[in-house]
Amino acid sequence: MLHCENKNPDIGDIFTLRIALWYYDFKGKDRSSLREKVSSNFAFPNSLGTDRHWSEWICIWTGNSYKLSDLGEKDVEGLTALLTNGIKQTYDQYKLGLKKLAKLRL
Repeated sequence: MLHCENKNPDIGDIFTLRIALWYYDFKGKDRSSLREKVSSNFAFPNSLGTDRHWSEWICIWTGNSYKLSDLGEKDVEGLTALLTNGIKQTYDQYKLGLKKLAKLRL
């Protein structure tokens, strides 16, 4: 996901690429145990920033960030590059992890 702290992004705000899990009933549960389960099945590259959690979202990987500059074409290109590069960095490991989980469930 492309995550921004500001709910109404504007010039100067930063979007960070994250892979996050959403769990509807997470209140009071241990995030670290879920992150350990993910880590044992998915070999994502090292996070490039802080894995910040919020609400029911559990961040398992943090990629690069992009700072908004014009709210136009330049930002569209920058955010597209951010997302595309993140997919290139993580897709193969994500696919392998899903295959592992599928085999465990059979």
